[in-house]
Amino acid sequence: MDLAYNRAKDNEMNAPKILVIDDDPSLLPILESYLGSFFKIDFQDLIEEDHLKKKILCGEYDLTLLDLDLGSLSGLELLEEIRFESKTLPPNIILITSGGTIDDEIKTHELGVRDYIKKPFNKKLLKSIIEKHLTLLSQTSAESIVKGPFRLDKQKFELILKEAEKEEAVNLTLKEFKIFYLLFTNPNKIYSQLDIYNKVWEVESDSLLKTIDIHIGSIRKKLGPSSTYIKNKRGVGYYFEI
Repeated sequence: MDLAYNRAKDNEMNAPKILVIDDDPSLLPILESYLGSFFKIDFQDLIEEDHLKKKILCGEYDLTLLDLDLGSLSGLELLEEIRFESKTLPPNIILITSGGTIDDEIKTHELGVRDYIKKPFNKKLLKSIIEKHLTLLSQTSAESIVKGPFRLDKQKFELILKEAEKEEAVNLTLKEFKIFYLLFTNPNKIYSQLDIYNKVWEVESDSLLKTIDIHIGSIRKKLGPSSTYIKNKRGVGYYFEI
């Protein structure tokens, strides 16, 4: 286990957040028993498609365990829809199943899902797999963040946009990158013009707030059709929705 992960383990405030999507609520106490109090588990047994898509894409969780069979909804079909709509899948999804066929497992890997685990779980194996993926994800996230069609490299100040299976760098200025980074890494949080100015320019001023609208306009133009991810709540501010 790498050093960053061990430090997190010593601090419950930094406990990894795991989203579990399963229509069997009896699974929750099993996972809590297997994984211990170090992990924060958000269990979803309300199987409503649009709600689940938003939870999977919200960027709040370190890892997502998604059941293959959600009653009337297939976990694989849900992921196929997300990839079709967003052009990519979040890198933190593990499919879990008590059934499933070899074709399901093949399809899982073809979609680019992180792993495929069969129930009933072996306690030590499940914890080992989850810790392995959390470590790998923490190493990756130190360099880049992926949400929807966007891949943001915070070390290189680079934004990559994936559309129609083609990746292309978005030529943002430094200020534009910082504004996008602020909104992108805090999805659904609304920032006023003054909030953005203070955080990006790192000074307190309300005399040049119009420059925020100009920068946002430039970012949207460069993003093309994907500019719809940046929303504006009239009279309040801007936010990133995915």
